[in-house]
Amino acid sequence: MSRETILILGAGRHQAPLIQLAEAVGYATVIADNQPNSPGRAFCSFPSFVSATDLEGCRNLAAQHRVSGILTTGTDQPVRVMATLSHELGLPCYISPEGALLATNKLAQREAMLKAGVPQPHYIEVSDSFQEARDWNLFPCVVKPCDSQGQRGVKRVDSSANLIATMQTSARLGASGRVILEEFIEGPEVTASVWIDQGAIRFIAISDRVTYSLHSLGVCFQHIFPSLAASPWESEIHDMAKRIATTFGMQCGPIYIQILITPAGPRLVEAAARIGGGHEANLLPYVSNFNPLAALVETLRPKPFTSAPTLNPDAFASVNFLFAHAGEVASLDAPPTTGQPGILEAGFYVRPGDRTSGMLDGQGRVGYFLARGANRADTESHARSFYNTLKAIDPSGKNLLFAPEPANLSRPESRQ
Repeated sequence: MSRETILILGAGRHQAPLIQLAEAVGYATVIADNQPNSPGRAFCSFPSFVSATDLEGCRNLAAQHRVSGILTTGTDQPVRVMATLSHELGLPCYISPEGALLATNKLAQREAMLKAGVPQPHYIEVSDSFQEARDWNLFPCVVKPCDSQGQRGVKRVDSSANLIATMQTSARLGASGRVILEEFIEGPEVTASVWIDQGAIRFIAISDRVTYSLHSLGVCFQHIFPSLAASPWESEIHDMAKRIATTFGMQCGPIYIQILITPAGPRLVEAAARIGGGHEANLLPYVSNFNPLAALVETLRPKPFTSAPTLNPDAFASVNFLFAHAGEVASLDAPPTTGQPGILEAGFYVRPGDRTSGMLDGQGRVGYFLARGANRADTESHARSFYNTLKAIDPSGKNLLFAPEPANLSRPESRQ
């Protein structure tokens, strides 16, 4: 008996578990991924070297393999390809092409959320000439490409002296070459992982986002569950999530929301119609009764959940990222996670022979691990101890990994 075939956009570290799961539940998977070393290649039925953002190439793959569904996870721009092709082919999809545009283009999203009454920073649209920026007088501010991810091209600017030059650089890092300009808002950062079930808002997890700000604007170092910063604002965050889901036109599926907590309440950083790309798919089953990747596959055959996602109030866990100085990786050393107190899983993104770029943005992280404990302090203790055992050695014998100085980390505990 032949299996149904589905197209999965991307085969990187965030898509590989989805490919494995889809194959395990009976689908044959064809991947759209143009990187030869992507880990998902080891698990799929039909590999390709088509980019996950190549609409025409993915259209050809879908036709060639007569796919019955298209999915992606952990990445933004392929969501538009998924929605567009699913609509063209009459395949089930949790979001429309119009909703996918709002979820992946920062300018379109800001405009839609303004109309929906979602609290967010003040912003302006900037034309190709950057003329609008010459009258901008809110500093510090933030420059963002309209359609990039992983914080590529997202920069804080403190004065008008280097505003135009920064915008020109950021424009080159987005697909469209367009940027937006936003006011800079300070406050603890949180992320909300949400599942929309029959139009209802189901929170899977709300985590504090610990950021490192020495060289870049808020590169994420940790996600810590449960959130301290969000707890006084749960009803406002629920209302925000409801307005976002309505704006995206979603009745089912994942939404990932980044939020700043200000004295006046939550403010939207941005929202995505996908499972988070910071190993949230790995973390969420530990802190809830919910497997988001299994639920994502279920969207190909929509049906009500037999049990709604619920948080585990007694769970304490964190996603921890590995930071490295620029250099060549000669060898990697990590103890097995089995038997390590409080460590659930771990992995490097780099291999011997690779070069690390240093911490310029979120792309500079070189690995991760998940920790848990009896409480927040216990979880943090396990994480610090394990981080100190990890090594990425350069040819001179130096460990490229470094732990950010506490003074350069933004933690909600320091604001209580």
